[in-house]
Amino acid sequence: MTIEVWDRPVPVPPGAREESELTEIRRTSGKLQARGLTSGAWPAPVRLPGRPETWTVRAVCGGRTEVAARSRDRAVEGVEQYLLQL
Repeated sequence: MTIEVWDRPVPVPPGAREESELTEIRRTSGKLQARGLTSGAWPAPVRLPGRPETWTVRAVCGGRTEVAARSRDRAVEGVEQYLLQL
């Protein structure tokens, strides 16, 4: 997973992506803690500049189709990719 923090409108990432969604989060502190379902907490909080406010978040993923096809025979790691743009 890659997390990007922008101080202007977030550009659409280049390349192919299987899914992309936009949402908003309300931030009340200067930190955001990310978690993976199986990997646990992100190593360090993501620092968000400025005062408490609402942030737009784009979540983009790729590699899920490939994982589904390859995981029929064995465990697959390092193929599925996630990008969070704040």
